[in-house]
Amino acid sequence: MSSLLQILEFILGNIDTWPTAILRRLFIEQPTPSNIKTISAFFCGNGIPFYMASYFFNLCNNRGNVQSTNIMRTFFVLWQCSKFGRHFGAYYNTTFKKLMWLNGRAHNQMEDVAIGRLLSDIPTGIDRTGYSFHIRSKLVVIQDIVLEFPY
Repeated sequence: MSSLLQILEFILGNIDTWPTAILRRLFIEQPTPSNIKTISAFFCGNGIPFYMASYFFNLCNNRGNVQSTNIMRTFFVLWQCSKFGRHFGAYYNTTFKKLMWLNGRAHNQMEDVAIGRLLSDIPTGIDRTGYSFHIRSKLVVIQDIVLEFPY
């Protein structure tokens, strides 16, 4: 049986390759609607279902609660129901290692975020967060947690 972290890393790559900004929002920062939107776009854009994303977020962030879960659910539902919507938010695509637009199902999901410079220098990894001890300690605690269905 695989743990939730193992499943996420199988899909998204090793957690040390995830954007530093995502890791800070997952583990350290206050779960504001803006931060939750960024985390939701990262998970949704990379194909992680809501129930896995919200469960993982609440394991990682001590301040996660029912309200943050509801905010995340709202973003996932809006994005998944808006078939023709475009540019809901930018997310870091872990396969292509660049920012992409999160679009409705009727639009291209592999649309690069066009900005003036290349984004190959997006900081990644736990060590660059400034909170590596805290994050790695939390990962030790949650590394063996298995996702149970239904969640």
